[in-house]
Amino acid sequence: MKFKGMPQDRLGGLFVTSMVTAALVGILFAGWKIAGLPFVPFDSFDWLTRVLPGRVLGFGIGIMVDVIRTLHLGPTSETAKTVEHAIALAGLFVIGVAGGEILFSILRTRRKVHPVFLGLVLGFVLAVPAMLISADASETATVDPLRAVWILVAFLAWGAILGRVGRRLISTEVVNSTVDSATEPRVERIDRRHFLVKLGGSAAAITVVGALVGEFADARRKESAIMAASEPIRWSLSHQGSAT
Repeated sequence: MKFKGMPQDRLGGLFVTSMVTAALVGILFAGWKIAGLPFVPFDSFDWLTRVLPGRVLGFGIGIMVDVIRTLHLGPTSETAKTVEHAIALAGLFVIGVAGGEILFSILRTRRKVHPVFLGLVLGFVLAVPAMLISADASETATVDPLRAVWILVAFLAWGAILGRVGRRLISTEVVNSTVDSATEPRVERIDRRHFLVKLGGSAAAITVVGALVGEFADARRKESAIMAASEPIRWSLSHQGSAT
């Protein structure tokens, strides 16, 4: 399927940034559920609800409640929470995709810039506010020492990968636009398609595995908590006071 009016190189860049950012969200989710590390989308959304003016926040909540009730989407409180989570995830996703598109635009115009270094700069720029929000008031993290390190490493890795795959993608675009042979452009297009499919498959696998592992770890934690709460107290422990 082709989108009219949008160049193929833009579509390829949008696909790459979307898949790599989705993988970042999956990794952050797994870190939250497995090790109690901060989950940036939820922390950022919670911080945003605190700093927004009350009238703006109330207006948004009112619209959301009206839509839920009008469309009969389910219990208002549960559905509203699901919508809030979706908005939080979409916020990080959009920011990541927009940052990636800016990165790719710079790489297309400035060929001498090191792609990985530029990606690290982008990752650092996005990691700093996330670290500050997490340090100020994280509602998801249960471990303190590794909050900033986890966020910084995750975003730096995301940026470095974007820079590397962006350079590879742009190099195939340049070859496709300059080769004049009747057969070689076809070969290059196949190579570009193979690269995108391989990257998309790897990123999708990371995203799905991160989500599944995170959910499994959360389910096991809840199961352990229920078993601990329902475990009967030993008779010897409950009668220690009366025996003395």
